[in-house]
Amino acid sequence: MEEQKIELEVMESLQEDVDKSIVRMPSKIMDSLKIKSGDIVEITGKFSGVVKAMRSIKDYGNKKIIGINGTTRSNVGASIGDKVKVNPVKIN
Repeated sequence: MEEQKIELEVMESLQEDVDKSIVRMPSKIMDSLKIKSGDIVEITGKFSGVVKAMRSIKDYGNKKIIGINGTTRSNVGASIGDKVKVNPVKIN
């Protein structure tokens, strides 16, 4: 399987997603990564972590963004406005 990676800009998560290990990204981004809601992705800033990917509720057009809660941002060493790499994780 060819590895898919994309770089996205970090934004604040939805309040309802706090402490749930969820990130949200636009449908176009998820489609380009060949993932669906509920799939696991690796987020890499200064460090790496794995979380569940969900579709954004709001349509952000062609913006390359990802909503990440504060705990996950801290775990991967990223702040709002930083760029992180997102890579689908294959679960056997």
